[in-house]
This record gives sequence, C-alpha cells and structure tokens, in this order.
Amino acid sequence: PPLEVAARLSDLGQLELAQRRYADAEKSYTRALALRERAGARDAAALAALLEDLAAALQGQGKQGEAEAASRRARVLGGRR
Repeated sequence: PPLEVAARLSDLGQLELAQRRYADAEKSYTRALALRERAGARDAAALAALLEDLAAALQGQGKQGEAEAASRRARVLGGRR
C-alpha cells in the first residue's frame, strides 16, 4: 500500500537526516511526499511534518530557497502562516 511505503520512506529519511546524508534524505522525503499526494492522503499534519523534514534535508545541502518553500508549504498545511 502506498501510504505504508511512504511511511517507511519517511523513516528512512529520518535515519539519513540523522546521519547527515542530506541528499539521500531529500530523495526519500520527496518520494514519500509524492506517494502520499498521489494516494490522496488528507492528513495535513503528516504532510506538514514531512515537508518540514524535507526542508531540513534541503537546508543541510545549502538549498536555502527550496528549504524555505517547503517550510512555507508546511506552515500553510499546518495552519500557521
């Protein structure tokens, strides 16, 4: 099931982020996000958390603009502007 795969990819991304493997974490989080969105996941809090994790991975790579965009989207989903 896509949402289970997305959850495992998110877990993998967290491990990669902790190991400072930012590019790998970005890929895992991006894939997880795509799966959740394609599955029509409506859990805004989970999507927002995933976007914040993605932002951290992007920040670790110095991709400031992309990190800010992911954080901004997470805040909108989380109801914080």
